[in-house]
Amino acid sequence: MGANRKPSKQGSLRAKSLSASRPRPPRAALSQNLSSKATRTVIRKHHVLQKQLSAARASSDQETIQRIETEIRETGGLTAYQNASLVGQSNPRGGDSSKLLLEWLEADLSRIGKSGKRLRLLEVGAIHPRNAITVQSAIEATRIDLRSSHPDIEQQDFMDRPVPRSEDQKFDILSLSLVLNYSGTPASRGLMLARCAQFLREDSSQLSGQSLKNTTVLIPALFLVLPLPCVTNSRYLTLDHLQDIMKALGFAMTKCKQTQKLSYTLWQYHHHGTRIESNTDEGGRLGVRSRRFSKQELNPGVGRNNFCVVLE
Repeated sequence: MGANRKPSKQGSLRAKSLSASRPRPPRAALSQNLSSKATRTVIRKHHVLQKQLSAARASSDQETIQRIETEIRETGGLTAYQNASLVGQSNPRGGDSSKLLLEWLEADLSRIGKSGKRLRLLEVGAIHPRNAITVQSAIEATRIDLRSSHPDIEQQDFMDRPVPRSEDQKFDILSLSLVLNYSGTPASRGLMLARCAQFLREDSSQLSGQSLKNTTVLIPALFLVLPLPCVTNSRYLTLDHLQDIMKALGFAMTKCKQTQKLSYTLWQYHHHGTRIESNTDEGGRLGVRSRRFSKQELNPGVGRNNFCVVLE
């Protein structure tokens, strides 16, 4: 599973196409001989340069823009980044995050399989069409990426994908593995999460063909993978704060796992979020307002990153 990403310069509620900041998949053969340290170095360097480039573009600093773009090309550019990402997430490196997703959904998948039905999954930012999901007969997968490198991956920006008009067109599972962190601004990340809710069914329990009153159901669900520092070492985001944001969008965290490098979470969609709240003004009039999450320092101190998610 991979990544999808970039923001808008305008303050509208719609994020700009993310394609400008998403690496192109490599056209050359993938070198499996890259060491773990080498792949981490390539990925980290690319992220730093992209962050610096975004800042330079925001300030219209043409000289800095040209310098950073030159450095990106000289360090292998988008192809080198995508090569490193593919190696890091290859089976020999144990990097297929879909294995954990299937482990978490094992009970649901077993019930669905016995009913003869299938769960619909949308994998955003798919790097390769062959992963653990491929051999799971109870899942019907749709894979998209901004720059497809395989016929089984649809070339599409998630932010431009038409919103499903009916429950039949929606999905039971959405996967964003190392996608949200590449979206360029806090606001575009919030928009991406809000958009996820529009693609999930309001209720997937009926797929089992049996009563689920006394069983635990985790679908419909969003599978979200982030670099661990995004939720453990950010000035502006903690796991608790992320849960508040997700609750406002109708999600509840049901699973969480943290490794040395990554944060894996599973969020069940309940449809009725808390983002729209009732309130009474000074005149006693009852109205509604949209709950907002602005950029707020939660963890002051040096050595922290600036990863942030806002809902405007």
